[in-house]
Amino acid sequence: MLIPIYLAFLFFSRDSLTLSMPEDASIYPALGVAYLVIFPSWLSYVFWNKGVAMIGTTRSEIFTHIIPVSGGLLSIVLLDEQIHLYHVIALVMIIFGIVCCSGKNKEKSSITATPSKSV
Repeated sequence: MLIPIYLAFLFFSRDSLTLSMPEDASIYPALGVAYLVIFPSWLSYVFWNKGVAMIGTTRSEIFTHIIPVSGGLLSIVLLDEQIHLYHVIALVMIIFGIVCCSGKNKEKSSITATPSKSV
């Protein structure tokens, strides 16, 4: 979707409206667009759908809450963002919620049902 816009920028980036490749054009923006197309846009959905198919939709839905946690952690690591107390509180709450929802239901009914006999 962004490739036509990038190509239009390359060809019309000079003051005149001539279709010519600029001398200072770099391959790095095109590689960045290719990376965005392959990894976050396509490959992540392939892996997510494979995981949903393996464990089911109900069990996989709780792991969507890890998305903001991974985004926050990656922004701290890659962008040198400051970690604050609200980041830690949110991380603990999300992990606690996932652990609570992931646990097996071990509650057993104390009243056992007995089959009734009709007379």
